[in-house]
Amino acid sequence: MSETQEIIQLLRRIAAGIDRLAPVEAPSSGLSRDDRAVLAALLPAISMTIGDVQFTASDLAEEATDDDELQAAITACGLNGRQLGRLFARGCNTEVAGHRIERAGEVRDGVLWRVRR
Repeated sequence: MSETQEIIQLLRRIAAGIDRLAPVEAPSSGLSRDDRAVLAALLPAISMTIGDVQFTASDLAEEATDDDELQAAITACGLNGRQLGRLFARGCNTEVAGHRIERAGEVRDGVLWRVRR
């Protein structure tokens, strides 16, 4: 089994544990089980690190170098800034693990995102 497959399995187990604690949510049409697992790991880490401050996906990847927990979550999901942005777009306004990612606006560098509890 590859490292990526092991990470995906780990994220699925984490998401399954969170799903048992949280109310059942209706799946979003654009959010796969894998997306939900990755967001379940990322959104709480983002919220703890930067709160509800607006950010671009590339800003988030840069910010992660200063925070071990956020860096671990981003590294575990294996996504770059552009891929994070696409994931956020798919998960926009869908509650996952008590958090949701919202589109907060646009800037020259891309879309501004915000995590809400």
